[in-house]
Amino acid sequence: MKSNHRLDILGMALEHIYQKLIKKLANNLLKRFRNAQMVEKDSLEKLATFEQQYQITLQLIEEIIQKQKEHEYTIKNNLKSEDAYFEVLMELNTIINNISKTNDNKKLETLEKKRLNALKKIESLESKLNILESHRWNPMDSKYSNYLINYCINQLNMIINKLRNERNEYFFKTAYLYDKNHKGK
Repeated sequence: MKSNHRLDILGMALEHIYQKLIKKLANNLLKRFRNAQMVEKDSLEKLATFEQQYQITLQLIEEIIQKQKEHEYTIKNNLKSEDAYFEVLMELNTIINNISKTNDNKKLETLEKKRLNALKKIESLESKLNILESHRWNPMDSKYSNYLINYCINQLNMIINKLRNERNEYFFKTAYLYDKNHKGK
């Protein structure tokens, strides 16, 4: 059997599987559509009974859902702000350490500018997070160290996920099926 013939057979097999998957997808979509119609009908009936018994309207439910979404958004936004605040604090601490180690005047000037910029960022984030300057996170503070541990774990998890994606992409690109130099046996 020649490689061209094998590729033709593989192509036909892939086409057959592709067509089967399309049929299954169409059937699943139809089932989901019918189920969604049933859920909609059932939900409207329940809503009508709630409205009669408890005077709960659709508008009231939508307002409550909107408030919950806004609350979730503010929590997520606050967490992102805390991450940014922590990163700027780490940056400030490294700048202060570098200032104490350097003797060069030019480096001291640039480090001082970086320190002032970091302080401005910290002040803006503190006002956003309602943190008083007297309560600024200290590297010796337990909250800072706990946040540092969680931050490092999150960064490691992000790096691990990126490495997994790179590994999977490498395996995919080096597979025999996609290797242009592979001649078959």
